[in-house]
Amino acid sequence: MDISDSLQDQRDAHAAAQALSVCQVWPEHWQALSLFLACRRQIEITLGGMGGVHHMPARSVNVSEELRWLNLPKKVHASTVALYRDIEQEMLLVLNARANQAT
Repeated sequence: MDISDSLQDQRDAHAAAQALSVCQVWPEHWQALSLFLACRRQIEITLGGMGGVHHMPARSVNVSEELRWLNLPKKVHASTVALYRDIEQEMLLVLNARANQAT
């Protein structure tokens, strides 16, 4: 197997992952999902004991800034952040479970 085969395998895996990420979103959850997608790279990673990692929620100040950049009305900020934190919590459970399996 040469490098081009390896790169093609990575592209194929990425395409398969993209195909699996299609889902329906209720209209009342769309703003929270948009916020989650905007903040998804702001999850913090801390080093745990014995070389493990632990994923932490995004900082509130970063979430607040993303709310402003998304131009969401102030009257929906509290409900949007509450739904966002629910989505984020489930993601953290999955990421931390995967990290624990790897150690």
